[in-house]
Amino acid sequence: MTILRAGSAQADITPDWPLTMAGFAVRDHASEGVHHPLRVRAVVLESETPESTPARTVIVSADVLFWAAEFVDLFKDDICAIAHVLPGQILLSATHTHSGPQTSGELSSSIGVLDPRFHDRLRDGVRNAVTAAIDQLEPVTMSRWVGEHDLGFNRRPQFNPNGSVDRTLTVLRLDRDDGSPSTMLVHYACHPTIYQGYQLSSEYCGVAMNELEH
Repeated sequence: MTILRAGSAQADITPDWPLTMAGFAVRDHASEGVHHPLRVRAVVLESETPESTPARTVIVSADVLFWAAEFVDLFKDDICAIAHVLPGQILLSATHTHSGPQTSGELSSSIGVLDPRFHDRLRDGVRNAVTAAIDQLEPVTMSRWVGEHDLGFNRRPQFNPNGSVDRTLTVLRLDRDDGSPSTMLVHYACHPTIYQGYQLSSEYCGVAMNELEH
């Protein structure tokens, strides 16, 4: 019989200083406080059979626009050292908020300038979240739910007013032996561009995750 274990944890990565934001070129000055906190969340999945040693997968999600290509190997090296996994066993996911700091130093300054202090905070957050998630590993049972939500819409109506829209909402729920939820993974394809102000925000993605966690 295969045993599945899961552990999850998060770390706050919200800058407490003004910095340029990534996502909208129309912004012309630094951030002005915090609308919603930014977090990095880690889930460690571990499977084991009587005939094999435990095998792990690490999923890390952060409230950033994207994971900068020039630093992906650095983040994965950190995770490999902590979780004892190979790079191919790691998934880095970004909620793609357009109201967070820039993560790359190789793009136009019009969409934000990389602040090394935030890079260090993000790196520390990843390491802390993965470490804590491993400490929380416990047996779980996985279930899957698929539905729809009408938040998303086709943003190119000038080309096709009836253009396609993916409203699929998928939830993977990992329950403890007593039936209580340990972890949930949620997927929904909708561009997080609802908020366009100057306060840092995890966008609707962060709000949705906070509601689920509460």
